[in-house]
Amino acid sequence: MRGRSERIRTSGPCFDAEKPFNGWSKCKARFDTGLLFSDYTLHDLRRTFSSNLARLGVPIHVTEKILNHASGSIGGIAGVYNRYSYFDEITYALGRHDAHIQTQFSTAVVAIEREA
Repeated sequence: MRGRSERIRTSGPCFDAEKPFNGWSKCKARFDTGLLFSDYTLHDLRRTFSSNLARLGVPIHVTEKILNHASGSIGGIAGVYNRYSYFDEITYALGRHDAHIQTQFSTAVVAIEREA
């Protein structure tokens, strides 16, 4: 499991490779410039992500681990004693979600190309 000093870094206009991600509103404003809508929140994205994982059959305790929920199925006493990282399950779930999103985009691109 990664510690705080081993966070995954990324680069781009809203990221500093030397610091953990910070500044959702600044990044959202940049991201929104290419969209036809902008009336959404970070919570909307988390809810959609969680719903997609449920649709794909990912167990709720894995979804909660990905979303870093402190309560829920692994909260309370279960969270005290269950120290398993669920790394393999999380990796599998994120891979399934990635494939699902790619399929959605591929379908949308084909539909747009047919309309053109």
